[in-house]
Amino acid sequence: MKAIYLLLMILLLALIPQTLGQGEVELEIALDSTVTLHELGLITINETFTVSNPTSSPVEMPTLHLLMPSEYFGKITATKIDGPVEMILTITNSSRGTILSAFHMSQLSLPPNGESQIITIGFAVEGAVEPFPLDFYRFIVPILPTVDGIMLNEVRSTIVVPATLTFGNVTDGMAIGGSGLAITISGTFGNVSSSEQRNEFVHLVEQPAAGVFTLVDFEDASRTVVVSPNGLISVREEFLMKNVGFGTLTELNMIPIDDSVIRVTVGATSDPPLKNPTRLFLISNRLDLQRAFSSVLRPGEKILVIYEYNLDREFLESTFGSVKVSVTPSPPVDSLMGSFKVGIELPSAFRLIDGPNSVDIDETEQLFGTDIIYEFRPGIIWASGTAFPIGTGIFLILLLGFFLSQRADVKAEREIVLKINKLAEIYQDKISIVGSIVSNFKRLEVGKMERRQVENVKGEMNLIRSKTSTRVSELRKAIIELEPKVGSSFAELSTQDQSYDRAVSQFIQTYDLQIQRKIKSEVFRTKTTDLDKQINKRASNIVNLVQSIVKQVEMT
Repeated sequence: MKAIYLLLMILLLALIPQTLGQGEVELEIALDSTVTLHELGLITINETFTVSNPTSSPVEMPTLHLLMPSEYFGKITATKIDGPVEMILTITNSSRGTILSAFHMSQLSLPPNGESQIITIGFAVEGAVEPFPLDFYRFIVPILPTVDGIMLNEVRSTIVVPATLTFGNVTDGMAIGGSGLAITISGTFGNVSSSEQRNEFVHLVEQPAAGVFTLVDFEDASRTVVVSPNGLISVREEFLMKNVGFGTLTELNMIPIDDSVIRVTVGATSDPPLKNPTRLFLISNRLDLQRAFSSVLRPGEKILVIYEYNLDREFLESTFGSVKVSVTPSPPVDSLMGSFKVGIELPSAFRLIDGPNSVDIDETEQLFGTDIIYEFRPGIIWASGTAFPIGTGIFLILLLGFFLSQRADVKAEREIVLKINKLAEIYQDKISIVGSIVSNFKRLEVGKMERRQVENVKGEMNLIRSKTSTRVSELRKAIIELEPKVGSSFAELSTQDQSYDRAVSQFIQTYDLQIQRKIKSEVFRTKTTDLDKQINKRASNIVNLVQSIVKQVEMT
């Protein structure tokens, strides 16, 4: 039945150009229209309708036929529509221009004097910006978008462009505003009928030596989650870009999965040749092309961009036996990729449980898609101990879960297994939290830190240490009563736990001394590096001891 209904809808669409303009509908409708030009030539448009029924009787919501410039037809590459009921968006061409029709798939009745209903249409337009003589760029804009057959009580129209551009013209009824990273022209218009549709070309010129705006084509783009043999989880971004505008590109605005990323490792390519792989700081999320690739991107040139960055813990979820990684499908730069893949690379000792090895991401998913979830776990070879990675916190947590989950599946009815699982959970939480604290310390610049930050962390660590000690003490007593022969392993576990706490305390204290300038920078770097290794080693020992306790219990 649904298929027949859709077929009827498709047949109806063929008649749209002839049926437009059948008379005004008595509704109160306001339209917020925002057109955004991005630094690499992409245009995104958001049209938000606020609809209400001012009459004394219910009114059925009509189909909205939004009129856009005819130049947009065939260039709209990503669409999304949201409303109070399921809706579909179609795109057709007519003598009036490009028509975006918003059909509701079930009846939508607007109650008299009722609450407003919101309908949002979002889409991207590619290839609409064109170079113009005298080093101008131009693109056509719906200054006054209209809906055929419907009076719009108010239209609030806004055009947003990067702050490095200057408007060559400002149309009547629009005013310049904005600050920071963007400038705008905007205007508000009342009682707009469908006959008042107005499209105009906006002319723009880049400010001298800005070097961040041009038109770019992308090829062979990919985002890959990389799990290295030593347990590090990172993201590799790769794409080929060609400058098809007339501006020289000197910087790229990066959009990593993790917006807190401040350093990337640039990969080596051959066209153009790069320096040796280098770690670079991002300044305001911008990658300096000269520093990264020894070259800027001039008109007509291509460059292959490859870089990696570590993934923060907030994007990882560890459970007993597996790790989940959340990956956004949005592109790594502020544009859309004609060919974009998302995938994962795992060492042979790991197994993918859920998620695609590689998947093509279309333009709509790039702009409006949801995260892709990968779940993987180590195999028996990895867990044998010979391939165990020292100093990788997430895999220390994973290994705890791996051994315990394998055995708990077999002997879950035994009380001692439940208690050992609880012990592992405690150390999982502790290693995870401490690892995050240490990682954050290493990320921050010491010169910008304050002593109160260190004092807050000391207080947090004392609380963690106190809670962990109390809970482990209770479990140790209960487990030893059930299996006395694990007593010696618990004694060693206590020793390693205390050494772990001392190393963490000394690590934090060293930062405190550096902030107070009581130690030299060389001493600070040497000491924190050594303590970082100690922290990872102690964490590894804790994991091994928990594993030892598991094996001893299993043998009984």
